[in-house]
Amino acid sequence: MSFPFGKGWAMVMYAHTSGIRLADSPQGPWRRPKNDSPNGILFQAGKTEFDGKRYIWHAYLGRLINDYDKDVYGGAMPLPRELHLDPSKDPAVRLFPEIIAACNKDATTGLGPKAFTPLLKSPVHAEGNSLILEPDVGEHALAHWKQAPNDFFLSCEVTMAKGSQLTFYLLTNENIDDSYILRIDPVDSLVSFRHWIKWNRVSPMNARSLNIPTDRSFKLHIMVHGNVFEAFIDDRIAINNRMQIAKGSLAISARDGTIKLKP
Repeated sequence: MSFPFGKGWAMVMYAHTSGIRLADSPQGPWRRPKNDSPNGILFQAGKTEFDGKRYIWHAYLGRLINDYDKDVYGGAMPLPRELHLDPSKDPAVRLFPEIIAACNKDATTGLGPKAFTPLLKSPVHAEGNSLILEPDVGEHALAHWKQAPNDFFLSCEVTMAKGSQLTFYLLTNENIDDSYILRIDPVDSLVSFRHWIKWNRVSPMNARSLNIPTDRSFKLHIMVHGNVFEAFIDDRIAINNRMQIAKGSLAISARDGTIKLKP
């Protein structure tokens, strides 16, 4: 079913994943816009609703029993997200402020960014309520929150230096060599998620193309709940996946330039 969207019309469709098509009229023709699947490849059988102000897009995330399993019918419903047009008038998704407010609880018992410990003598420090990682070009900084809960919601403004790379190690072990990683890379215009096991084992990657800003900050929301992972980047794309690690901690790394995370 089509619906008014921006100055034209939109239609949510489902092929290998949930996508969107745009048209100037409900009769079409329906064109494929840039960022035509803003929720990624694991957002199945998407549907939309309208609450009088916003278009709500929801779907399901299929069950996976291992990293190489194929999608199956049935599973969990990811967080609902708002379908909107970004400043370039391309389709985009963002997390509802009601969800952000409901999850806005301090899991650090008052420590804030001081809950993170620098590893390998990394240039990491807290500045007010911000965590700052300051590696030089060609260098690496790593911070570890050893007591991080297995389930958490992280919401922050991210500022990245030109040429830098940001990685979150989710449900990681103490050696930071078995975890699921979310990597945000402005150089390659890429957001990716995969199981990272030591140095020479590769798992399937869930990747999204995104022009990641380095001239301004951007919003980042990450949710880990059971074996479900979700992230919302810059109010433009979302990425969802399943994880096969039951528990662990959280580490953050920066490469090739300063990165600042501010609640």
